[in-house]
Amino acid sequence: MPRKFRLTWQPGKDGREGRWRKKYKNKVYYYPGGSGKYDRAAYDAAYAAWESDKSRIDATAPRAHQVSYEEAISEWEQVLAWSNRHGHLDMAAIAYEKLQDLRRKLEAPKLTALRASEWFADQIKFPTIQLPEDLMEQVAADLADGNVQFRTLPNLTPAKAAELAAEIDGSPQRIVEEQWKDRLRQQERRTALQDASLNTHVEEYVRQKEQKVEVGELSAGRAYAIRLHLMYFRDWLGKDTGVAEIDGSTLLKYQTHLLANLKAKGWSRTTAQHYLKSVKAFVRWLWQTEEIPSLPRVLDGKTGPLNITPNPPAIIVYTTDEITQLLKAATDRTKLYILLMLNCGMTQKDISDLKVADVNWEQGRIIRKRSKTSHFETVPKVSYVLWTETFRLLQQERSSVSTERVLTNANGSPICTEQIGEDGKFKKTDNVKNAFERLRKKVGVKKPLKSFKKTSASLLKDEERFQSLEDLFLGHAPKKMSDKHYTEVPGKLLDRGIAWLETLYKIPTSPQSED
Repeated sequence: MPRKFRLTWQPGKDGREGRWRKKYKNKVYYYPGGSGKYDRAAYDAAYAAWESDKSRIDATAPRAHQVSYEEAISEWEQVLAWSNRHGHLDMAAIAYEKLQDLRRKLEAPKLTALRASEWFADQIKFPTIQLPEDLMEQVAADLADGNVQFRTLPNLTPAKAAELAAEIDGSPQRIVEEQWKDRLRQQERRTALQDASLNTHVEEYVRQKEQKVEVGELSAGRAYAIRLHLMYFRDWLGKDTGVAEIDGSTLLKYQTHLLANLKAKGWSRTTAQHYLKSVKAFVRWLWQTEEIPSLPRVLDGKTGPLNITPNPPAIIVYTTDEITQLLKAATDRTKLYILLMLNCGMTQKDISDLKVADVNWEQGRIIRKRSKTSHFETVPKVSYVLWTETFRLLQQERSSVSTERVLTNANGSPICTEQIGEDGKFKKTDNVKNAFERLRKKVGVKKPLKSFKKTSASLLKDEERFQSLEDLFLGHAPKKMSDKHYTEVPGKLLDRGIAWLETLYKIPTSPQSED
């Protein structure tokens, strides 16, 4: 099923990347587009940023019909929370879809009045009563035979008549209405306990993750993904649901909902797994902080029922001919980025974070831990011998305005950054990716940037002499006791493996013409 976008995609031109656009109240808002229209993470981040902006805008100036929409949304949230808690899956599904539709309409520049069908009361249908086909003939006969008698009633006011009618109304319709009124009154009483609500604890959990970003223990991108995942869970379960009500049954129902999104929304199993993993970690945190009395048993162990197996990742690698073609067409700067990925298994962040102190400028080596896992003690500090061309370009492109980072922009700022601003927006810059995108379009190669390090790792794994080097080359923590020595500076085997890769790629040792 094609994905429905709630933001408008605006393709880039003249070297500018594409971006997401939203027009609201005669003003246009723009958000980063990532690698393109179908970059799911970038779209989710843009949409979340838009929701944050919209909440701020709407809080300052409510529009016509906005109060009605907010009342309807609040009521449907109560219905959703009650239905999920009591296992009324059909009504929960209806409530969830109604909430999605109402929130989407609330984003429109101009609100239209709510239809009756958009209020919860419309879901309570009158029972159908089968009347005999000859009903009128029977009534006429009774009247003719004098079987119907009338008595005089005292005059009633409209208010008194309505009161008497309500008292004697025992229809299925009234019974259902009273049931739901009582259910929602119960849910409202639960809602009053805001300190115990799911929304309160999600906000606190996310705040703690963002604090880890500030001290360098977590990436801003990961923290923002956690926020997106938990906001989705909160909206599904109902933001005012008490966290003490989250149990194994709730989590299994949520897993079923995520799996349904594979077909309903075109999600991948990997996406569904990421959403579930964030919620599992959140529930464990609730237990560890004693906000819930016990840990749901479905979270006991790694092979329990609460799990979504992702699709096996497709291993995409470059051919030696493609690498030769790209290096030949690249500028020296872009060529250096590619060589660092092939030579040292680096990512864009690794390249951006490379410190002057990480380089042995006499021996031509880079000695460091991966940026992503540098705070883990078990992750090895790997010594990579640099190819002649890699080292030459690293010396040539070394920043002249920074004494800490090897590669920076002209003003000394990092070439890759990500942060969550005070406005809650996720902002990311990636000059490595931008440079490669320009080269990729020029050459006509469609494979991703991250495949460079995978190419070298795969070649090492396929060569019998160097099979044991794959994890070390990628900077992963040792998996076996016999590999523990890799936490020290490695021996000559990795040097030989890297030298073999240089020969295999036929890396030129003389400067190439720039584009």
